Amino acid sequence: MVPFKVTSSRHPSKSPNASSLLAIKKLDTKVSGQQRDEDFFELVSSISKLRHANIVELVGYCAEHGQRLLVYEYCRNGTLHDALHDDEIQKNLSWKTRIQAALEAARALEYLHEICQPPIVHRNFKSANLLLDDKLELCVSDCGLAPLLSSSSASQKGTKRT
Repeated sequence: MVPFKVTSSRHPSKSPNASSLLAIKKLDTKVSGQQRDEDFFELVSSISKLRHANIVELVGYCAEHGQRLLVYEYCRNGTLHDALHDDEIQKNLSWKTRIQAALEAARALEYLHEICQPPIVHRNFKSANLLLDDKLELCVSDCGLAPLLSSSSASQKGTKRT
């Protein structure tokens, strides 16, 4: 596995109909600006086709004025990483809930690797990209974003082989 960092930021926002919150992911212009508009639109099209209960759904995008934004459903309980380190949320993470989250993550990966054609390799699978919804059900975020990364944005750490 080659770890890398998608340089972007997430911001919660109200949807136009004010009935739900959305997560706005602003992509780093240095990284996404290296990609042609046609390639970005093709990437958005493929991400928007991902349909699985344990994958955060892309609900929209914006590509104007040199900015690229991705709009996702919002997961109110934040990341699994934060939940495991936040005493308030951690109280709700029983062992049963943690095992369920692991199964949900595995199902999402199975969908990406086995069902999607062509298969999608996440390449940035970590607790900070695993989100928890209102019911503490796990949803994998940042699926399909690997093409946005250049080799300069990837940190390559060697693995010791024995």
